[in-house]
Amino acid sequence: MSHLDTITLSYPGKKEPVTILDEISPSPLNPVQTFEPNQLYHGDNLGTLKALLADYRAQVKLVYLDPPFATGRTFRNRGVEVYRDEVIGSEYLEFLNQRLVFCKELLADNGTLYVHLCPKMAPYVRILLDELFGRKPYHRTIIWKRTGAHANAHSYGNVHDVILFYPKTRGFQFKPDYQPYPKNEIHKRFPHVDANGRRFAAGDLAGESLKTAHDPAYRYDWNGHHRIWRCPRQTMERWSQEGRIYYSRTGLPRKQRFQDEQVLLRGWFY
Repeated sequence: MSHLDTITLSYPGKKEPVTILDEISPSPLNPVQTFEPNQLYHGDNLGTLKALLADYRAQVKLVYLDPPFATGRTFRNRGVEVYRDEVIGSEYLEFLNQRLVFCKELLADNGTLYVHLCPKMAPYVRILLDELFGRKPYHRTIIWKRTGAHANAHSYGNVHDVILFYPKTRGFQFKPDYQPYPKNEIHKRFPHVDANGRRFAAGDLAGESLKTAHDPAYRYDWNGHHRIWRCPRQTMERWSQEGRIYYSRTGLPRKQRFQDEQVLLRGWFY
C-alpha cells in the first residue's frame, strides 16, 4: 500500500460511509416528470439517492454532480434573489460526502462519476473521493476553461472550473472526443516531411528517465549508438521495418509520429 493511500481528510461532523448508509432515510419516489426510461425528481437529492438504492444499486452508468460552490453568497437575477449558496466549510464537505457515498453505491462497476466544483474546494473533495474510491491511476482532474481572461493586476484570473473524474473500477466505459490539429499548428508540431510527402514529428527514443531504465532489455546498441532506449530491441526492429524510424545527422534514431495519424483530445471550453 502506498503512503498516499493513508491520507484522509478530517473535519468536524464527518461520518463514516456505513453510518451514512444506515442513518439517512429514503424519500418517497414521486417523479415530477417521466420520459422513458428516465425520471426527474425535485427536492433534496440525499433521500432520493437512498431510495434509489432499492432498485438501482450498482446499476447506474453515469453520475454527474453539479453541487453548490460554497461561496457563502446570495445570487440575484435582476434584483430578485434566486439562490443562496450558504453551506460552507466542514458543513459543505459533509454535505457532499454523504451524497458521494450513495453515488458510489449506485454506480455500476463500469460506471463513472463526474463532480463539478470550484477550484478552491476541489482539492478537499478529491481527498474525500480518494477515501471512497481509493487512489487509482485512471482518476483524472478535468480543467474546464469556462470564460476568457479577467483583468486582475494582483493575481491570476479566475477563468476555470474543475471536474473530478472518478470511475468505480478500471473497467469503465470511455469514448474520447477527438478533434484535428489546428492548421496553424501543423507545421510547428510536425516539421519534417518524408519521401511520400507525409508530415511527421521526430519523437525522442531515449529512456534513461523511465521506470524501465534498469531493465537490461532496454539497453543495447542501435545504429552505432549504445544507450538505454524507450523500447526493447524487438519494438525498435518492428518500427524500423515499418519505416517509422527517423535518423538524425549523427545517426540517432527517433520515432516518427505522422500528422495524419494524430488527433487532439477535445478540450473543455465554454
